[in-house]
Amino acid sequence: MSLRALVLSGGGAKGAYEAGVITSLWHAQPFDIVVGTSIGAINAALTAQNNISGLEAVWKGIAARNVIQPQPSVAHLEAFLDAFSDWQALPPIAKASHIPRLTLLWMQVGSKTAFFSMLGAMDESPIEILLKQYADYNALRSTLIVTATDISTRTPIAFYAFVGAASQKLPTFRTSVGVQTEALSQLNYVGALEASAAIPGAFNPVQMNLGSAYPLFFVDGGVANNTPIAMAIAAGADDVTVVFLEPNSSPAPSPPPRNLIDVVYACYAVMQQKMLETDFKLAGLTNAALATPNMTPEMLARLSGKRKIGLSYVRPKSDLPISVLDFSDQGKIDAAFAQGVADGKFPQPF
Repeated sequence: MSLRALVLSGGGAKGAYEAGVITSLWHAQPFDIVVGTSIGAINAALTAQNNISGLEAVWKGIAARNVIQPQPSVAHLEAFLDAFSDWQALPPIAKASHIPRLTLLWMQVGSKTAFFSMLGAMDESPIEILLKQYADYNALRSTLIVTATDISTRTPIAFYAFVGAASQKLPTFRTSVGVQTEALSQLNYVGALEASAAIPGAFNPVQMNLGSAYPLFFVDGGVANNTPIAMAIAAGADDVTVVFLEPNSSPAPSPPPRNLIDVVYACYAVMQQKMLETDFKLAGLTNAALATPNMTPEMLARLSGKRKIGLSYVRPKSDLPISVLDFSDQGKIDAAFAQGVADGKFPQPF
């Protein structure tokens, strides 16, 4: 029986395009295996739950959720700096009356030790609330694989739940995927999804107890250069569809970054798309090599265990009308989603 896989990567708010593509692809024919990293892991989870209506609802209402907001200490520091800037512009006779407010704002920032001990600048609770509402381990109807990075042991990890037609491929997946694996469960499902999307510096690492003698901390799967296409193949996929978030041509320049978080998100978006592009081309080259007649013994040895798979992709024809941090602009989110729906009707062969 042929197994179809869908591969999704990260890109922040550009995940709206990914969700639109999924809507078209899934209505045409569901996938047996869904693999995701970062925002792609969240999209992948709802897809594997066969909750396409829920996926659309998440993105059509994402701006109202205010998912990108600073940690309280960061927000307090920003408020203090704004007030201090206003205070500096006051005439000398008015400055004294504003000192109590400045003092209160500074006290809310907290101690210097606590501030500089922060592991993430952004508040992860809005994303956690969203996941607790929509992520349902018991609702999985397709095999799901999401990637993360264990920074305690400095290793990549693939969280998996094999269900349906791909279930018989689990033993092969665990021995051939080439990274640490951990079964998803009702207990770690939300944590694994949150970990896959926890960009270092932006969000706190996610702590999970996986039976070790000490706590483990996880961040975004892109850190360890996880290869979601290879994971789909290891899971038994015979046909793989990849969703890209950048056009094939050079993208137009983005607006200048406004802050450190802009820089972090932009770097991760670039890194994950380039990794996915490389993995896709490698899979295509493997297909071509397997079709080579009269292979040498060296080639046969290099291709041992490899098999030819169907490859297709969906990608925007032009730059998406959205940046990685535009979660608060529902108009741009809706436009990217609609573009994904349109493009998803016409997947392209490799």
